[in-house]
Amino acid sequence: MLAGTLCLKQNEFKLQIMKSSESFSLLFLIFFLNSCSQDDLAYDNLKTFDIGEYQLQAPKNFNLIEQQGYDSMVGIIEGSGITMSYDYGMYTSPEQNVSEENYDIINDNNDGTIRQLLIPKNPERDHTSIHISFTENPESNNPPALKIWSSNLTEKQQELVIKIFNSITVAR
Repeated sequence: MLAGTLCLKQNEFKLQIMKSSESFSLLFLIFFLNSCSQDDLAYDNLKTFDIGEYQLQAPKNFNLIEQQGYDSMVGIIEGSGITMSYDYGMYTSPEQNVSEENYDIINDNNDGTIRQLLIPKNPERDHTSIHISFTENPESNNPPALKIWSSNLTEKQQELVIKIFNSITVAR
């Protein structure tokens, strides 16, 4: 009887040690993943991506993947849990009838470059996007329009996406 009680106590002790080591492992994993995700969302250690005549800067852990388009150049830019789609072509157009209730809308016309930046008030539900085109001038050789968008973003991810959008330049 005493041997059976000792075995039972020993098994309970082993079970408690296993539970505490599982808790410790889980806490360590949460801490590790949280610290990695914050570093992944930093806008530093950049590389340049070319989409047609446009260039943008994104962290080095991002990749550009070209896909097959019908009448335009399309693809995705992904990294840090973010996927941005892009469309570069003659028929790429800005968003129309956007609700100011759901979005902050920034329209900018500078030296013939027209930018529309849509920043959703709820980035997890609505898409964050930028559209860049040029005023029509038959004498100029302007590139086609570019649109990049992403959805299902956390606020930190949205901040990084906006920094990437603001890095876009045109090589003329």
